[in-house]
Amino acid sequence: MRQELLIREVFRFSNGTTVLACQGATISDSFAGRKARLVVDGQPRQSISLASERSMLNQTTHINQRALETLDRVDIGPEEVRSGLCRLVLD
Repeated sequence: MRQELLIREVFRFSNGTTVLACQGATISDSFAGRKARLVVDGQPRQSISLASERSMLNQTTHINQRALETLDRVDIGPEEVRSGLCRLVLD
């Protein structure tokens, strides 16, 4: 089943981990170990592997968001994320 998540924020850590705060998932969705395509403005940018899901800080403010972790280098910038055109597509 195809699933599309809106990327709201990107966090990069010094150990090479990237966390994507995404909106559009249900509480029962499982992401660890899944492959996803990064799509920007409708154009595929790259494929990544989702390693795990982290606890979302301040869950009351980010009520419909999930924190998805990857060890892959993610090729999007903060301006692209703020534009609202960045999505993760899972098949």
